[in-house]
Amino acid sequence: MTQKEKAILAAQGLQSKKGGDVCLLAVEHVTVLAEYFLLATAKNMPQMYAMLDAVEDAMAPLGETARFNPAPRDSAWRILDYGWLVVHVFLPEQRDYYNLERLWCDGQNQVPLPEVEEGAKA
Repeated sequence: MTQKEKAILAAQGLQSKKGGDVCLLAVEHVTVLAEYFLLATAKNMPQMYAMLDAVEDAMAPLGETARFNPAPRDSAWRILDYGWLVVHVFLPEQRDYYNLERLWCDGQNQVPLPEVEEGAKA
């Protein structure tokens, strides 16, 4: 399975928990930080943690484990760092404020994501 396919599975985990504005960016050509950035918005903290759990559940069977995330438990911006993939989940105000798409999208690097069927589970 390619890294792109794994990143899409992680995105589907976010979508399955009704993550808003899920966006996958291929960033390998603009940074050494990762190959992909995955961005999503949660409406509240419980949804944020459900979304993060869904990503971890999708990645674990693939042998992928996120590195330690030092953000406080009540942080409005959480990150899962897989080395090659960095998952960013924000509450709406922080997503608007930091606007990572503006920083990392070059107009050609957004990866199309398949739609998640209603009732699908990560």
